[in-house]
Amino acid sequence: MFADKERIKKYILDSGIKRLVLLEDFVGSGGQVSETLAFVESLELGIDVIVVPLVICPKGDEKISGMLKGSVTMSYKPVLRIPSSEIFTVDESVDENTCITEVRAINAEYSNRMGLDFNVDDAEKIKIGTFGYKNTGALIVMYSNCPNNTLALIHRSNDDNWKPLFPRSERFKI
Repeated sequence: MFADKERIKKYILDSGIKRLVLLEDFVGSGGQVSETLAFVESLELGIDVIVVPLVICPKGDEKISGMLKGSVTMSYKPVLRIPSSEIFTVDESVDENTCITEVRAINAEYSNRMGLDFNVDDAEKIKIGTFGYKNTGALIVMYSNCPNNTLALIHRSNDDNWKPLFPRSERFKI
């Protein structure tokens, strides 16, 4: 949002750059990275672009795959796709890991204590419920921070004595 599209395009073309690699450490729901991909696509560079998320959740995988389907210049090669069976969901899933049922019950019990909704609308722009942003349901902690797509029990504190195992460092306030 702070970049000048024409200057970026000119720099890439003047520098003779033939390929571009977009590396992302973690993709949850795919919202942030899809904005980046739309921006790069709008530059109309005419060069090959590869998108490489190191770790990606099923929601993000579905979003990026759908976005790039049929693209001639952009390709997608995730390093690690988290399987759906390892994602925490509001409703039970047939192929889910057995411990997920137990954690879902704990998550429901503590959602009230944390002052968070157990289930939020996936279409909500900002609201984070107990299953994380857009109900992504990840159980991921990165060395640099804890994604908001992770269960809130893991990263979010409140004023009523709830201290998470891996507090999230918010980059900006919404």
